[in-house]
Amino acid sequence: MFNKKSVINIVLSALQYMMVAAVLFVLSCKDKTPEKVRVQFKGIVMDYFSGTPYPDTKVIIHLGTALDPVNGFSFVNERIDSMVTDVAGAYSLTLDKEDDVLYKVVPVKNGYMQATKPPAAIGRIINADPMTDTLFVGSSASAKFVIKNDIPADSDQVSLVINYQAPGYGLGYRDYLSSDIIKKMGFNPNDYTTTYAYLYDINHSIQVDLTITRKATGGVVITKQTNIYPLANQDTTQILINY
Repeated sequence: MFNKKSVINIVLSALQYMMVAAVLFVLSCKDKTPEKVRVQFKGIVMDYFSGTPYPDTKVIIHLGTALDPVNGFSFVNERIDSMVTDVAGAYSLTLDKEDDVLYKVVPVKNGYMQATKPPAAIGRIINADPMTDTLFVGSSASAKFVIKNDIPADSDQVSLVINYQAPGYGLGYRDYLSSDIIKKMGFNPNDYTTTYAYLYDINHSIQVDLTITRKATGGVVITKQTNIYPLANQDTTQILINY
């Protein structure tokens, strides 16, 4: 037979055991929760031509789970964070990885642009490895195309093609614009304005080759001309095209 004191001791021991078991259970559950992966993004921002580091430059980090199927330079489930470079042009930021698998780092400095084409390279996040990048920026110059059709009634019969090139990024490259492309983008080809930025170098200019054809006569060329426009450092040059 148990006396009253023995019963109390047994109950207390059982309660203590249950409390210890409960604590151990909670701790074991916590142990099963995966720790968040932390990823460090670091690097330096430098001048494209001189290699001089740029302090006080904003660096924006884009994170996402996949490329946007509509805009290939954006991400699905995009997250954005930023920091500013130190006196040595260096940046460092550590973020939770979450479900992100892709990233891009974009430097932003007033009057400057990133010296790569496309504008920002896309990288893949691998485990918790540091993501290290060297980013280049250069002074920019812009060309603003103002396109007007003097006879809008002819817009379906007249085709405008613009080839233009500027020696940006250390290489010459050619871009293309046409009245048909403007229509496909959903804009009015009779009154359209667009601006492009280029990496500026000394004596920088843009060459514009303009061709206008009339569709009703089998694409006979009406106008074909080449013009060279000087670009201004950290400024916008307006290029007016009437057709």
